[in-house]
Amino acid sequence: MLRGLLESQNLAYADPLGVAVCFKGNSSQVDSLRRALEDATGSHIEVRADNCVTSVVGSGYARMEGLRAILRALVSDDKTFYISLGSGEQLTSPYSHFDEGTRTAVIVRGGFRGGFYNATGGCNAPQANWTRGALVAHELPGHGIGMIEEGRRHEGGVPVGVENWYHAARGQQLRCLLDDRSR
Repeated sequence: MLRGLLESQNLAYADPLGVAVCFKGNSSQVDSLRRALEDATGSHIEVRADNCVTSVVGSGYARMEGLRAILRALVSDDKTFYISLGSGEQLTSPYSHFDEGTRTAVIVRGGFRGGFYNATGGCNAPQANWTRGALVAHELPGHGIGMIEEGRRHEGGVPVGVENWYHAARGQQLRCLLDDRSR
């Protein structure tokens, strides 16, 4: 399914069914998360009054079409996905993560020291640039697409590969060289 999504060349998408990706938090947090998701997908995103995505429009980053295609799939799925900000003290994990049970990408502020990831397990590049856009790309499209494809969050190479799409489109060092998704 993921490869099929990439074949879509639509630059704009509006959710006709009212099902969505929704932002959780106060107005400042929602705005910050919306901007991070726009950065992660090279899109302009519009939201309803209930903080749910209503449209995704490409904003000139052709190399991010794969990320936009995944976002459109999440927006049009029959279940709602969420994205929220958190802090390590409030959560069971001190790191950004995707909660499969609630279909929520939790982006933790300050989860990584010094502006770099601490790469683990099989990564060829020891560090990559940390940005909120990279975290969002990894957590929501990267793990979230697994909920549509397999009924569970993707692990390992898929989220890292999706995050690498972000890094490649931004001209940044790739986080890990795990599969061909980063090309």
